[in-house]
Amino acid sequence: MSRRLPDKGFNDTMWTPFYNWVEAHYPDDLGTMYIDGRLDRDFAKTEESVVLWERRTREYVDVVRAVNTATAFVEAYATFDVDQAASYLASDADLWLGDLEELQLENRLLQAQGFRLLLDSCEHRTTTSDGIVVGCSWDFHAIRSDEMGLGPFTGSRFDLTVREEEIVAASMNWAYIDEFSPQVWGPFSQWVTDTYPEDVDVMYLPAYANYRLTEESIALWEQRSREYADAVLAGQ
Repeated sequence: MSRRLPDKGFNDTMWTPFYNWVEAHYPDDLGTMYIDGRLDRDFAKTEESVVLWERRTREYVDVVRAVNTATAFVEAYATFDVDQAASYLASDADLWLGDLEELQLENRLLQAQGFRLLLDSCEHRTTTSDGIVVGCSWDFHAIRSDEMGLGPFTGSRFDLTVREEEIVAASMNWAYIDEFSPQVWGPFSQWVTDTYPEDVDVMYLPAYANYRLTEESIALWEQRSREYADAVLAGQ
């Protein structure tokens, strides 16, 4: 029996995405829920199907809400609206930094160095006892790489655990070793070392492991990254 839906909008926004989600997370359920397990067929009319349709649609609603929460958080972080981003966090959220104050400082530092986060998509990865885990993949520019004609650099990801539409855990995972580090991070840190050696300990943690999150560091990162981009462009 073919499925007949008069509203293409429903097909595109609900029927197909839901089927794809079931296929990704509960592939064994397809044969019970759909005739022949196929997207282009109607739902199966059996007791087992009814039970699964109720269970999976309820779970899917929670997943969509979690994905929306995660997306809103990343979009706010990307536009440096850290107060808005913080509004999606639980009061005791486990963050990739020590606390909310450090997250705010990091966000300000990234803005100072010309960071641009280009969100790809947020998708349900798994569900645990802690909540619904959403992965948000993104590309980025940093240290004014776009001004120098470099990047964007791909493969980075937020992993966000959402429970009752609050983010209870968040990690920010950078993909920087293969391209960003040799093209931007390394050359810039070497330029700072050669040109402003007195700034190194203010801007960086030991061995250039990461940037320091202080007011003095933020001011220098903005100043030196602008100067570096100008120097690179002048030398091209």
